[in-house]
Amino acid sequence: MPEHRPAPPLSPDQALAVDEEGTSPGAGPIHVVGHGVVGQGVVGHGQTATAPGDPARQDKDLEAARELHEARQILTAEIGKRIVGQNDVIDHLLIAMFARGHCLFVGVPGLAKTLLIQTLADVLHLSFGRIQFTPDLM
Repeated sequence: MPEHRPAPPLSPDQALAVDEEGTSPGAGPIHVVGHGVVGQGVVGHGQTATAPGDPARQDKDLEAARELHEARQILTAEIGKRIVGQNDVIDHLLIAMFARGHCLFVGVPGLAKTLLIQTLADVLHLSFGRIQFTPDLM
């Protein structure tokens, strides 16, 4: 088995310098481990199901797609004010959120993983809490 050696520590300037691929000098990218859908939509009480070819449904679907696109643009612009060069990571985060799923960000220290989630919470006016994972929590 190869010997595990920790990466050398980065200076604060290096930790904040992120290139377009989401990597810092001497560090690997942030990996999004998964973004799975938690639930499926169902027709609720008082709602009626429509056929896939129904023009009314198509209009609602187009409007929903427009709203989703606008929300993505607004969120991406606001998050981009603090997080630079992590476009793919931001897209994966938003996909998971819009799909009502989950994701796990894995990467070396200094890649702005916590700052990304804290920024998303700020943009959406949500509270933010962080739990440091340690092996004793397993």
